[in-house]
Amino acid sequence: MNRRAFTLIELLVVIAIIAILAAILFPVFSQAREKARQSNCLSNVKNMNTALLMYTQDYDETFPLTAPDNVRAFFTTPWDRTPSSPVGYARRQAFWSNSIAPYIKNWQVYTCPSAQERNIFNIDPATNPMRFTAAFTLNGYLQAWPIAGTPAPAKLITFWEGLGKQTIPGFATVSPLPHTKAGFPPPSGALYRYSETGDECTTQIWWTTVFEATHRVHAEGSNYAYADGHVKWVRNPSENSPWAALDANGIPTSLWVPDFCFTTGCCPAWWHRPTIE
Repeated sequence: MNRRAFTLIELLVVIAIIAILAAILFPVFSQAREKARQSNCLSNVKNMNTALLMYTQDYDETFPLTAPDNVRAFFTTPWDRTPSSPVGYARRQAFWSNSIAPYIKNWQVYTCPSAQERNIFNIDPATNPMRFTAAFTLNGYLQAWPIAGTPAPAKLITFWEGLGKQTIPGFATVSPLPHTKAGFPPPSGALYRYSETGDECTTQIWWTTVFEATHRVHAEGSNYAYADGHVKWVRNPSENSPWAALDANGIPTSLWVPDFCFTTGCCPAWWHRPTIE
């Protein structure tokens, strides 16, 4: 019996076929993995949104504090995650992540498997026994805002992936920030509240110039939660997204604002306004 070996051409043909199949299948497998991460992420933000709404039912149908009193900047959550912070700043514990913690069974729901962890502040959060990474950002305009003051809860964003495709260990973030025009701080002990008129108008959204990361978190968009309890994926940018434009790397370059922005000088983010109709 004679044995016939493969010729070089036949081997090359087989190798070429395998390479073609790999080129076709590997992206499919990668997309399937990312789709699974997106579903996991959507489930997590759904759980967080449910916890947020449960909190409101227990506290006079009012959203929790998103930042401490008498501040116009971002602070860590909770304050003891940064050992260098003065002990006297105990009021920094009044943040949303602490407020909804009793309604969450697993700290892992704070994160998203698609997000990349970045320790931008060079802070070690391990000093706190309940270390977590929060991939989702709370809408800061909801600071102590009554549910009765939300005419269109199905349009109002509560949680979103405001930092893009990244998460910062030990920090829970707020964006847009509860903020007022410089020179018009509230009295000590008072809260910043969302307003579209006067000197107390909110003007700041936490841009990603310092925390540059793509906002094409899941394919061409990211996950959003809303005040009526539903969650969904939204393309970024689009008319239903906070972002009006992204650059080639997915970094936001502009956001949607109301028409009155051009007459009053107040430019709140359109899709985050509690008064959206």
